[in-house]
Amino acid sequence: RDLHSFPTRRSSDLRERSVFWLYYRQGFTAKEISALPGCNLGAKGVESLIHRLTVAVRTSLEQSRIGLRNFLEGGSAPESS
Repeated sequence: RDLHSFPTRRSSDLRERSVFWLYYRQGFTAKEISALPGCNLGAKGVESLIHRLTVAVRTSLEQSRIGLRNFLEGGSAPESS
């Protein structure tokens, strides 16, 4: 496969990953992130995005944990998303 056959990432995906990384891994505040060029969100918008992303990650981890537990208890293999 060549590079052009892969789907392109939406700019919102990149922004979400960047905000999550800056907040949780680099220790930026929502206000600091909102001040970065290209963010295009206010501090409240960044806080809201962080909340939505955190809920999504927790939900995904919980579903993975449940699937793994079911598998270990003799059920079917966990599905990957």
